[in-house]
Amino acid sequence: MKKVLIATLVSLMVTSTAMAADTYVGSFLEKQEAKLNNAASPLVNKEKQLQAKQNAVLGLKQQQETERQNQLVAQKKALAERQAAQQALVNKKKQDIQTTKDSFKKDAQDLKNIFTIN
Repeated sequence: MKKVLIATLVSLMVTSTAMAADTYVGSFLEKQEAKLNNAASPLVNKEKQLQAKQNAVLGLKQQQETERQNQLVAQKKALAERQAAQQALVNKKKQDIQTTKDSFKKDAQDLKNIFTIN
């Protein structure tokens, strides 16, 4: 019985020593982690600020790209409208020239008919 009691006592001593060591090491590690967090927090904050700035720049670039695309579309549309207006003007001038030609042909035919004896 004495051996069992001694074995139990040794076992409890080893267990309590291990628990005390774990508690000491655990609190030591927690203190070190807190120190590291305090030392790293300015760097983390700077990194977050840098990421926020990068996101803002990226958003601005995307907005500028969208605006540039919209301007290109507007320019193409304006060019197409100008070309359509120019084409309509050319067609109108062609029609006016054709009308004038027809008028001259009719006048020439009328003059010919006046001087022609039937």
